Amino acid sequence: MVRFGKKLTAGQVPKWRGYYINYKLMKKKVKQYGQQLQQGEKDHHRVLKDFSKMLDDQVEDS
Repeated sequence: MVRFGKKLTAGQVPKWRGYYINYKLMKKKVKQYGQQLQQGEKDHHRVLKDFSKMLDDQVEDS
């Protein structure tokens, strides 16, 4: 079975490739945020704020 990231990439329209959100980066960041929350390095509010900012940046860059 193909993983979601590979399916997502395979389904992209080539001429629009520059307009897609970077799924691989977002997945990596979610994993990092999860680890930071478990280790108590950041609180939930800060993680949500950081993630929201990163997502907004991805949308604006696309």
